Amino acid sequence: MTAPRKPPNNHALSISPAQLQQAFSSVCRQRRHFPADADIWHLRRHWPARKTGLLAEIRCGDYRFAPQHRLGKKNGEVVHLWAAEDAVVIKLLSVLLQDKLTVSPSCMHVKGHGGLKRAVTQIQATLGEYRFVCKTDVKSYYQAIDQYTLLNQFADQIAEPLLRRYCYAIVRRTVEAGGEYRDIEQGIARGCAISPLLAALYLKALDDQLSRQPGLYYVRYMDDILILSKTRWQNRRAIKVLNQTFNRLKLKQHPAKTFIGKAVGRNRRSRIAPYGGLKSFGALRYR
Repeated sequence: MTAPRKPPNNHALSISPAQLQQAFSSVCRQRRHFPADADIWHLRRHWPARKTGLLAEIRCGDYRFAPQHRLGKKNGEVVHLWAAEDAVVIKLLSVLLQDKLTVSPSCMHVKGHGGLKRAVTQIQATLGEYRFVCKTDVKSYYQAIDQYTLLNQFADQIAEPLLRRYCYAIVRRTVEAGGEYRDIEQGIARGCAISPLLAALYLKALDDQLSRQPGLYYVRYMDDILILSKTRWQNRRAIKVLNQTFNRLKLKQHPAKTFIGKAVGRNRRSRIAPYGGLKSFGALRYR
């Protein structure tokens, strides 16, 4: 007697072997300096035999993420590291979501939106047209993101059940340290290929609202926000929207990286100072 056939999975993801190979190559480049006992070398050794089965698991929704490992660096910094195979899958998912998630064009850190260089070039070109500025930074942005709100935002845009399931597993991850396991219930992971997209999605409502307001120039790069306005009233109205959105999303401004006032001082020099290093919009000395 023959066993009954398994019904076809109508929700299977459309992924090509070439896409998986590109994700694998990307992770190999990122981890090429990892120590000899890192799992990336085991994955590279067995990749020819593993890739076909891995692709099938991802497509049908059978893939499961392992807990992240909590590692301490020599400088005292603590990082949560995905297993090499998990990193490949996450990179693959980030590529799939790039065309599926709708984020604001004003969010410049997203691939295809121009990046830091384009953002700084635009700021330099338009700064003289505006009198007032609000420059701020989200305090501990990745750690402050509310997972429940983020996953609801994700579900509003993504209909595929498997993509929702995978995103839920990545956000609601588990971290292992010395045999102890801890579920992460707040924030998103650093050093994760999908996190920049999720960070863009979380503040999309703010991006959309401020980019549509007349008399404003609005741009965001990850957690750095810059608002230029022509009148003090426009500046105050934009700040009100900013504060209301932050309160709703449970975010806080970084007090040391916030400036509100005139865009140009008495000496006619820009008052948008470097509040956060090269990544900040204050780095108008970008080369």
